[in-house]
Amino acid sequence: MVGFRTFLSKACRAIADELSYSISQVDPKKMVNVGSFRLNADGTLKDKKVPLAQSETYLSELVEEVCSRMSDYALYVDPDTQEKRYKRFAPRGNGGTESFPDIKNFQFDGMDSSSALKFAVSKKEM
Repeated sequence: MVGFRTFLSKACRAIADELSYSISQVDPKKMVNVGSFRLNADGTLKDKKVPLAQSETYLSELVEEVCSRMSDYALYVDPDTQEKRYKRFAPRGNGGTESFPDIKNFQFDGMDSSSALKFAVSKKEM
């Protein structure tokens, strides 16, 4: 079994992979208005635009969606180094040329399965 700290480290890497991919898919020309929408004393409105991929709103929504994507990951054991890490086994639904990886080195059950990963990154309601 992967140690708890190692497990969390591997979970963070899976999250970073998913966030990085999603951000890379955003059109860099898309901009959004941010900041205050109050009128200045002279009656003008200060309009500030930032790229969508850098906006707080977009990134917040993206983080909320990450949990559901963790079921597309499973523990992968590198056949050469025996290093364990979480790796995406399901191709992304973007119509690209990405294919299914060789799944013989993935572990889909046990304490380190994708359900454990999904549980680790899920938001807990208080």
